[in-house]
Order: sequence, then C-alpha cells, then structure tokens
Amino acid sequence: MLSRRMAGMLALALMPGLGVPGGGAALAQGLCICPLCALGQEKMYRQGSEAMAPGLRAGTCLRVRLGAKGAVPGAVISYQTDAGTDHLMRVVATAGQRIAVMAGVPVIDGVAARQEPLADVEMPAKDAGSVAGCDGAGPCAIARFRETLPGGASYEVLDAGPGSMTDDMAEVTVPAGHVFVMGDHRDNAMDSRIGPELGGPGMVPLARVVGAMIVAPAPAP
Repeated sequence: MLSRRMAGMLALALMPGLGVPGGGAALAQGLCICPLCALGQEKMYRQGSEAMAPGLRAGTCLRVRLGAKGAVPGAVISYQTDAGTDHLMRVVATAGQRIAVMAGVPVIDGVAARQEPLADVEMPAKDAGSVAGCDGAGPCAIARFRETLPGGASYEVLDAGPGSMTDDMAEVTVPAGHVFVMGDHRDNAMDSRIGPELGGPGMVPLARVVGAMIVAPAPAP
C-alpha cells in the first residue's frame, strides 16, 4: 500500500519522541439530541482529536446513521479500529477506484482533487502538524483549502506545509468491500495512507463501518 520511501519515513515517525500523526478518535456521547439513537438507527459522537479539522474540531458533537450505505466519496464515516475504538474519517475513494496522493492532494483515477485557498486557520502548536517556523510558543497559522473531489463532493481541509511524511503515496486500487479514508487535517491524521503495520488503519473494510454523518455538526463548546 505504501511506497518504500514513505514507509521508511513513517517508521521513523513512530519511534519514541519523534511524534505520530493524530488519529480520528471519537467518543460515543449522550450530550446531544439524538432521537433515533435509542432505536438503533443512529449513534452520537463527540470528536476526540483535531484529525478532522477544520470542519470537525475536537469537542464537536455529531450524529451518524448506522450502516455502511452512506460510505460514499466525501462522506464522513465512523469505523471501528482493531483496538475496538471508533474513529471518524472522510471517504475519498471506494472499491475499484485508483487513488494516489501528491503533495497531500488525493488523485482519483488519475484526476486530482481541486483545491481553492481560503483564509488560514490558527491552531495550537501541538495540533498544527509540521508547520515551518512553529516552535510551540503560540498559535500557528495553517493553510486552509476547499477541496473538491472529481465526483463533486466538497469540504474544507488543512495543509501544514510541504514535506510531511504522508504528503505522497503511490497509486493503489481500493479492493472490493473497502474504502480509502483521509483526515481533513492532512498532516495530523492516521488514515488510509498509513498501513496497519505502521499503526494506521490502511483500507477500511465496509464491515467495520459504523455509519455516516447525517447532520451538520454543532460547534464545539
């Protein structure tokens, strides 16, 4: 799944003290209105990391509709990891599609997603990723873009800058029964660019998809 160069860089990143990209962990919550949760049709979460910033900041409340039917390009899904925790990520490619990553931008079946620059977002250094010149003394400005997939799905992403260990990935084909997911905070997410052998999820089996987000999230408190 990973190029030899990328796998080597990720192996270094997993060494103690060198830092690891954040996951998309989410906590099941009972703090938001969820009329269909008791009926087993929905599940409620509070986002536990900045891996899906800027759209889903840490602490953001959201609901998903249970089942894998909504796991389509552009959708935010929750899926269960090997450790039994639920993570939130965005589907960028589905079974049969070819996907590569170039400078942090997904390339689907040979067509790169379109990115339009927006105003920067300020985040604490610990959540910023590899931003040049960000030394932890204060907030860091991170480049924000509106990304549009070839199929038309559109959402906002963050890019801390060039040179991140997950910026480039050789083209692979998504196997049957799987989806390829990415975090919106491209330099601070453990997503399908990172295989299980390096602590990431790799391709996500549809059998592990819990559900897809169905409503606009409430602002984090």
